[in-house]
Amino acid sequence: MYQLILDIDGVLVNTDNSYSRAAILAAKELGARERSLTDLFTLRSQGNFNDDYDVTVEFLRQDGIVMNRQEVVKIFQNYYLGPRWQEGVWEGLITQEPLLPNQDFLNWLDDQHFSVFTGRPKDEAFFVMRRLGLFDKMQHLVGMHDVSHKKPHPEGIEQIVSLNGYCNVLSCGDTLDDYRAAQAARVAFVGILPPNDQAREIMRTAFKVQGCQDVLESINDLPQYVASKTQ
Repeated sequence: MYQLILDIDGVLVNTDNSYSRAAILAAKELGARERSLTDLFTLRSQGNFNDDYDVTVEFLRQDGIVMNRQEVVKIFQNYYLGPRWQEGVWEGLITQEPLLPNQDFLNWLDDQHFSVFTGRPKDEAFFVMRRLGLFDKMQHLVGMHDVSHKKPHPEGIEQIVSLNGYCNVLSCGDTLDDYRAAQAARVAFVGILPPNDQAREIMRTAFKVQGCQDVLESINDLPQYVASKTQ
C-alpha cells in the first residue's frame, strides 16, 4: 500500500474562481493591468509560483509596481476570505470552491493512509478538509507556516515522512513545484491535471517537458492508478 501525500488546490478543490480569481482581482486593484486565467496558468506552469500571493506580487512586478508583501496579502485576502476576514468572518471566494473528488474516491480514501502537503495557510486548509469530510481521516497536514522553505523545496514532504514513518510514498500534485518537491525528497510522484481545460493542456505539456512520466486526468483516477502499481 502506498502512503499518500496529497496537495489541495487543483487536486481536491477547483480554485479557478477563488485563489486564481483573487490573485487577478488583487493585482488589478493595486494598479496592474487585468490578467486572464491563461496568463496565471502560464506563469504557474513555469514553477516557483505555487503560492498565489507570489503570483499577485509577480503580476505587479511585471507592471513595474513594487509593494509591501503584507499589503498585497491583505488585499488578496479581502477577495479570497472576504472583507471581514480579519474579524474571523469568512464570506469570500473560499466559500465557492467546487470539490473535485467524487464519492467513489472518497470511499476509497477511507482505506488509505494519507497526509496533506499544501501551500495554503493551515486554517484555510483545515476549512477545505472539513468540507470534504476528511479532516479526521488524514494523518498530518503540513501548510504554509509549517515550513521554512516553500515548494519546490522538499521540506514539507520530509516532515510528513518523518512524522509518519512513511516508506512507500506517493505524492500527488498539479504543478511543477509539486513534482520538483517530490523529486528532491526522492519519493514517487503522479501529476494530477487541473480541472480548467486551458490549464490542463498547459500543465500536460509542462509535466512532459520536465520528464514527469505519470499524469492523471483527475484525482478520481488515482485509485485505478494505485491498483495498477500495487498488483
